[in-house]
Amino acid sequence: EDINREMYNLRAKITSATQRMQQERSNKQTSLARGGKKHVEIKQWIERNRHKFKGEILGPLYNEIKVSNPLHAKYVENAVGKARLQYYLVDNKEDWSTLPQQIRSNTGQ
Repeated sequence: EDINREMYNLRAKITSATQRMQQERSNKQTSLARGGKKHVEIKQWIERNRHKFKGEILGPLYNEIKVSNPLHAKYVENAVGKARLQYYLVDNKEDWSTLPQQIRSNTGQ
């Protein structure tokens, strides 16, 4: 009986975590769409072409940063700058050079 209870609790935790991840993914897609068609196209292109890059690519920043308090969100926006929240981040110099070129030549942005 203890094992059954543990299995039930574990399944419940996994289900809850999966639902949270799906909701987060949905929230990010909604946020990205609010940023405009350009950002959706760039993000989709990056996802389809991950193999062209050596490291991780994050962005746009507004889609990666999670701030639940609206006042704190304003602080982030003021500190980082509204335009910079549209930037993408890379973790190595090669991708830093390659990403803008690839985006321009493959998405027309």
